[in-house]
Amino acid sequence: SYVLHPTFGFLLGLIPAAWVIGRLARSTRSFWRIALAGLAVLYAVGLPYMAMILNGYMGKGMDLSAILWAGMLPFLPGDALKILVTALLTPPIRRALDNSAK
Repeated sequence: SYVLHPTFGFLLGLIPAAWVIGRLARSTRSFWRIALAGLAVLYAVGLPYMAMILNGYMGKGMDLSAILWAGMLPFLPGDALKILVTALLTPPIRRALDNSAK
């Protein structure tokens, strides 16, 4: 079952991350606040789930450092690049949507 894969927690984390992003998007125009909060929620759900599956279900005995290296640190550069591209695209998309609503 895919639920027992270590990365399934990141898929689950997309749900509360999307909720947080949606709530913040209503109250702030700060792209960086929104993006970083969403990323934090995603990792806050995904990493503990990964640790639970790797250590509890698979018996790997990985410490916090190993979990961070397996599930977060290698992905931060790619996440940063995706956030940067989105930050660059958000203002023109927002302007286009605002203009189309008029």
